[in-house]
Amino acid sequence: MQEYKIESFDGTPIHCYVWDEVENPKAIVQIVHGMAEHAGRYAAFAEFLNKQGYIVFGDDHRAHGKTELFESVGHHEGDIYEDTLNDIIYLNNYFKTKYKLPTMVIGHSYGSFLSQGFLQRGIDVKGVILCGSAYMGAVGIAGAMLVAPLHFFAAGWRPKFVNKMSDVIFNRAYKGEKGASLWITRDAAEREKFIADPLSGIDMSINFDYSMIKAFSRIYKKANLAKLNPDTPIGIFSGTMDPIGGKNASKAVQLQELYKNCGVKACELHLYDGARHELLNETNREEVFADMLVFINKCFE
Repeated sequence: MQEYKIESFDGTPIHCYVWDEVENPKAIVQIVHGMAEHAGRYAAFAEFLNKQGYIVFGDDHRAHGKTELFESVGHHEGDIYEDTLNDIIYLNNYFKTKYKLPTMVIGHSYGSFLSQGFLQRGIDVKGVILCGSAYMGAVGIAGAMLVAPLHFFAAGWRPKFVNKMSDVIFNRAYKGEKGASLWITRDAAEREKFIADPLSGIDMSINFDYSMIKAFSRIYKKANLAKLNPDTPIGIFSGTMDPIGGKNASKAVQLQELYKNCGVKACELHLYDGARHELLNETNREEVFADMLVFINKCFE
C-alpha cells in the first residue's frame, strides 16, 4: 500500500491510499469512506480485492484523516459535501487515466451519500455499491432550517455533545449490551480499534453537518434523480440492526424502491440479519466480502 497526496480540482492536497500490487489488474475499485473515519481503515477489504485482481484506492475526505492537520480534523471551510464530491470525481478520473482501467465505486455511510450524489454526475463507472446507506429524503430541508442559525454564528464549532448524543441514541437498540459504539459492529475487537484510533470517532463541525444536510435536500429532487444512468448497476448492502438504515433496514429498502422507480435496471438489495453499521468490520464480514465480490465481478463482465 502506498500513501501520497494528490492536488484536487481546486488545488487542495487530498491524502490517498493506493493498493496496486496486483499482477494483470482487471479494474479499479474506489472506496469512499464514512463520516468521522478514514480510508486507511479499509486495508483488509482492499487487500482481499487485490487478490481478486482489482486495484483499490481511497482518499481521506476533507475534514478527515491525513488530509487535514490533526488539530483541524472535523472541520473544513466551504461546502464540504460538494467539494468532497468533486474530489471523488477528480480522483476517479485521475486513477482511471493513470492505470487505463475501468472503475467502480464503493461508498460507506457518509461515503454512500456522496456516492448517491456521484451517481447523478454522469461519470462513467461500471457500478456503485452503497453500504450502510439509506433514503434520507425527509431530512434535507427541515434539517437545514434547524442547523442554519448555528451555521451562521458558529460554522467551525465541533460540539462534543452531538457525537455523544448520537452514540447514546444509536446504542439503544442493543439491550443488555454495555459500552461505546455498539452500533458500529457486533465485533468487540473492531469496536475497540475504532475507539482507540485518534482519526476515528472525531467531532465534526457545524459546517460539516450543514453541508451534508443541505445535500440531502438536493440529491432527492426529481430533476437530479432524472440524471441517474439507468444502466449503472447499484448494490445496496445493509445490516438489519444498522440504525442508519432504519428499523429492519426500512430506509435501505426505500432507497432501492426509489432507484427502481427512477428506472435503474439493476438495483440489488443485500440484507444481513442482525448486522450493524460497518458491514466490512462485522462478525460476518467474510460473507459480506464474498457477496460484494460477486456484485463487483458482475459489474465488470
